[in-house]
This record gives sequence, structure tokens and C-alpha cells, in this order.
Amino acid sequence: MAGLDPDRATFFVERADGLSAIGDTLAFCRAVEMATGTEVPNAALHSRAVALELERIYNHAAAIAALCQTTGLSVGQARSEIVLEQLLRLNLAAFAHRYLFDVIAPGGVRRAPAIEQIRGLLPEILDEFRYVVNALLITNSHVDRLEATGVVPAEDAHRLSLVGPVARASGESIDVRRDHPTGVGDEPAPLVPAQAAGDVLARMRVMVDEVEESAQLIEAHLADAGPGCSPLGEEPGSGLGWAESPRGEALAWVSLTGDGRIAHARLRPASVRNWRAFDDAARAQNVFTDMPIIEASFWLTVAGFAR
Repeated sequence: MAGLDPDRATFFVERADGLSAIGDTLAFCRAVEMATGTEVPNAALHSRAVALELERIYNHAAAIAALCQTTGLSVGQARSEIVLEQLLRLNLAAFAHRYLFDVIAPGGVRRAPAIEQIRGLLPEILDEFRYVVNALLITNSHVDRLEATGVVPAEDAHRLSLVGPVARASGESIDVRRDHPTGVGDEPAPLVPAQAAGDVLARMRVMVDEVEESAQLIEAHLADAGPGCSPLGEEPGSGLGWAESPRGEALAWVSLTGDGRIAHARLRPASVRNWRAFDDAARAQNVFTDMPIIEASFWLTVAGFAR
């Protein structure tokens, strides 16, 4: 990204790990906005929040589908993947891209959400999601493979500074949307679901609860969501930005040259923080066939770790 205009650089940030385009780009744009003293229009802040929660919902649905695959539950996998496909189509209808690329720009948004499409499609998709989840949680052959598997004790979650659903499933109630709010002045503080067991089942339950909370946040933001993008300030410096991606805290730091181009930049997706815990969880008191189940519950990306 060195030497690029920040607006152009978002092309690369969105593709840093692919599945957190909104979370990573939001952190990056907030860093740029801090570095330039740019104030984002209120309507654009709400649009960003809607996109962030849509990204969270589809990622959690994808993780649950992957869990079904790893436990050999083919019917559950098929039903979960139908829900996932419906969510990706909703993303396309709402923001013109299945994986929500090209939505956020430094200073605001490139496109506002299609409000009626979201309100018309999301409730029905969530009803199907709830049906699938309820069926999974009463399927003993599935639940037995998740319970007491891949345990991350609370002390390890704290010691390793884990983030996102992995940390919250081990009792760490952390979420930068609540703990370090930024942007929307009247932004509703999210409820932060947490579990204590630290196993695969706890991580799944956290994801399920977060989907419900994200749906509430989307509805709260839709009324004020709209287009808007402010020009960047003319006295660039350096800045730090953060966002709660589907995997947890994403951070970005940028330093700009006098003409507003990127001198240095650093992106730290959430996967960087959680890979070490996956290594520990996969080796501790688990058999080899548990490893794909644990990996699906962490829902990490190798590309995100490579940053």
C-alpha cells in the first residue's frame, strides 16, 4: 500500500483475508480519518454499521455450516449452506456485492444500504437460521462431538489476549463496539454474549447469540443509514483505527505523507490473535479427528494470519 492514495489502498485491505472486508476496511478507514482529522457523515456511519453486522451474520452462518460438515451431519450442512447462500444474496441486494467489497471508503461509504431489501429479506432468512440451529442443538450426534472438544480455558484466553467469539466463549466479555465505541454518537451499545465452557459448543452458542444481536443492531441503524463521504483533511499525520470484525478486534495503523499518500501502513486482522489458541486447543486432550471441528469453530483465515 505504500505510495498509494488511501482510497485506492482499500482495494487491498478488503482482500487481506477476504471474509472480513468490512471489519478490516473499517479499521483502516478509521485510521486514515484519525490521521487526517476527517469527520464522517452520520448517515454513512450508520451505513457502515449495517454492513458490519451483515458481515458478522454471514460469517457465523458459514462457521456453523462448516461445523456440520466436520461432524458428518450432511443434512444440517445442506440446510446451513442454504441459509448462507441466502445471506450472500442479501448482501448483493443490499450493497451490490456478495462479500461486501467496495462499500466503505475513507471519509464515508461508496454506497448506502438498500433498506427495503434488508427489511424484506432478513427476517425470513433468520427464521430459517433459527430452525436449523434449533435442530442442530437437539441432534445428539452433533452436540456430542462439540461438547468438551477444543477447550480454551479462561486463563488461557486472558493470557493470550484472545478476541472475538473465541475469547467470549471462554468467559472474556470483550467487544470493541461496546468497550471502545467510535463514530455514531447515538450508536446502540451491543449486548455481548459470552459462555464459560470454552469448548466448540460454547463458541457455536456465542455465534448464534451474536447473530440475534446483529439483527437487532441492523434494525436500529437502518432508520438513519444513508449515503455520504467527506473529503479527507489536508494536514495528514498518523492514526490508529479499530473495528469488531466477525473474528474479533481488527486494528490498522497508517502514516501519511504530506500529499496524503500512504508512507507506512500496518493491518492486523483478528485471526493473528487467535491462531496461537487454536494450536493449543487442537493439541490439548483431543483426538486427531477433532481437529477439523476445532478449526471450524475458530473460523480463522490463514490469509489474515499472514498479515
